[in-house]
Amino acid sequence: MLVDAGLCYRNPSSQWCSPPHILPKDDGHRMTVDVREANKRVVQDFWQFAVKVKCEEIYSILTEEGVITPTRVLVGGTNIVAYVQSTVQAMLDDLLAYAETPEELLKLLRRVSTICEEKGLKLNPRTCKVFTTEW
Repeated sequence: MLVDAGLCYRNPSSQWCSPPHILPKDDGHRMTVDVREANKRVVQDFWQFAVKVKCEEIYSILTEEGVITPTRVLVGGTNIVAYVQSTVQAMLDDLLAYAETPEELLKLLRRVSTICEEKGLKLNPRTCKVFTTEW
């Protein structure tokens, strides 16, 4: 099914593999994959995202050898989360919205629904909660 959907491809020559776990859910099953062993063998990657040239100097670092200016985003930068979110396609698992009034919430829900439809995202009505006062 994952292969047919284009989410995976068959790879009989792979030197790596991780065990899947099928977990029961109220409405069926969910597959998770135990990637702990794979994670032990992967080099941690930092400094992936380039800083815009006009912002590089702002993040200069004082070292014993003088000032150095990074060309990559540093962890802790004020806008790093927004920058990464705008750069990386992320899988959205949970969506939380807030509005002052029911009318505003309906307007917001319509907008979210439109965006999901435009982007081909599907929402599971059995797991959607609307008009709640707490999560």
